[in-house]
Amino acid sequence: MLDVNGAVIPGAGVQFSNEGTHEVRSAQTTDEGRFQFDSLADGNYSLKIEATGFKSLVIEKVFIDRNKLLNISLILELSGDTVTMGVIAYDPLIDTTDSSIKTTITSDQIRRLPIPK
Repeated sequence: MLDVNGAVIPGAGVQFSNEGTHEVRSAQTTDEGRFQFDSLADGNYSLKIEATGFKSLVIEKVFIDRNKLLNISLILELSGDTVTMGVIAYDPLIDTTDSSIKTTITSDQIRRLPIPK
């Protein structure tokens, strides 16, 4: 189980539902993003995968033959949930577009300057 960037998705919930008997089997992906179901009866199944922060994935009509190993590579997309963040605007302390140094000198500061005699 991978995301769209190829990163492993551990702990995703996986459900296999037998479409004929309605038997449901559940598992979670391992730290390597893998899952396994043993001793499934032959038949058509639906596969549902859910992971926090990702869109649910449902695949129907997955035929299981107990005499064959089925290896499925799946990719989950990020969910479309929106996150709202507040940004406070402020004036930058340093102007990166101008290399000059500027300061303001008050008349009081000028009066206190030492005057050579």
